[in-house]
Amino acid sequence: MKWKTALALGGGLLLIGLLRWVGFDSISAAVATVGWRGLLTITGVHVFSVVLCAAAWWRVTPGSRRPSVVMFGWARFIRDAVSDVLVIPIASELVGARVLVLHGVTGTAATAGVVVDVTTELLAQLAFTVLGLSLLIAFHPTQNGAYWALSALVVAALGLMGFVMAQTHGLSRLVSRLPERLVASLDWPMTSSIAAVHESLRSIYRDRRACLASCAYHLAAWLVGVVEIWIALKFLGHPLILADAAVLESLVYAVRTVVFFVPGALGVQEGSYVALGVMLGLDTETGLALSLLKRGRDLLLGVPGLVAFYAMEGSVSWRHGQRALGDDECGADADQPP
Repeated sequence: MKWKTALALGGGLLLIGLLRWVGFDSISAAVATVGWRGLLTITGVHVFSVVLCAAAWWRVTPGSRRPSVVMFGWARFIRDAVSDVLVIPIASELVGARVLVLHGVTGTAATAGVVVDVTTELLAQLAFTVLGLSLLIAFHPTQNGAYWALSALVVAALGLMGFVMAQTHGLSRLVSRLPERLVASLDWPMTSSIAAVHESLRSIYRDRRACLASCAYHLAAWLVGVVEIWIALKFLGHPLILADAAVLESLVYAVRTVVFFVPGALGVQEGSYVALGVMLGLDTETGLALSLLKRGRDLLLGVPGLVAFYAMEGSVSWRHGQRALGDDECGADADQPP
């Protein structure tokens, strides 16, 4: 855990260094230009990508007791909140599965569904990165950034291959290392569900139409993200054509994927927006302001999502306590002599 703390601290120092280098006043002025109207606008656009991601997740989650797409949207909203605010590895996926379990999905189906959803999202991101790289070569053939992007794409592809292999070879070890209380809360029996999850994964992957549909939904969500930053840059007063916006967004997230071990990509995201933005004609202030706007959007959606999840867990704990109290009272009455 110490190395993760060190990475988070290093990322924070990098972010502070970028702010000092670019200038706090110029960044504040750029963000103030957007204002609440701009922040709420890009947040509203981002909601569409959340809905598309929810549909992708719903499509690959098996079971006859599967909730509606709306409920998956709620689960994805909370899952993203944990990812964006708490930035704890794997926690967001576990919390998302937990929300589904609370709404009637079996632990096996919830586990397999979230694993496949992460896989299809990564596949869609690879396609998105290929699109961005192609646009970069087509519109900016002299830029050396294409070679760095290609390197990031290769690393991301290798990482995805390893992740898919881990689903069949390392899932049992992952589940067995989870705390028993967490496993029990997610309805994951330690002895019987591991084999069931493996079988469920194989069953999902055999349904190629579902997997392709999930990839398509996720790719559409990535494209909505392009529209989001295109609008944000218009608010900042430095518009880009949609093709360049796609290059910027796809390559920034390719870098984020490669450095996944940095909590929240703190500092890395900011540096990527600055460096790639300059390559596409943006000044450093605009690139950094764009990244900070996205951080603000994450907090605007993430904090209410976390509050909602804690309230949900509190309600479940209260109901369990009331049920246990009722059982104790029934037991005490039964022990009384007639």
